[in-house]
Amino acid sequence: MAVPYTRRFVAAVVDAPGVSQIWTATDLYVWIIRDIILEFHGSGANTDIALSINAGGKTYPLLRNQSATPGELLHWEGRQEILPSEVLQLFSSAGFATAVVTGYALTPTGF
Repeated sequence: MAVPYTRRFVAAVVDAPGVSQIWTATDLYVWIIRDIILEFHGSGANTDIALSINAGGKTYPLLRNQSATPGELLHWEGRQEILPSEVLQLFSSAGFATAVVTGYALTPTGF
């Protein structure tokens, strides 16, 4: 049976304004984020939505739109490692947003 090239790390929904921790990297794999899709589902215009990595209390944005409109899709494609215990955070200033994050879960082989 074929193994998918990428895997979904998280599919999250937030329904209240603010920051939500949606996924924490474990030490089972070397995690590489490949794709992020964010969608704002609220009713207000000019909404700030973002997906960030929180590493040691510092926040590093990966994808952000400070003027999202209802139904707007945001897409990021790249290669970003997320280390064990680092957290993906989804922020929405007006609530109700979704995030889907895919990437590689590579088996560590010693560095």
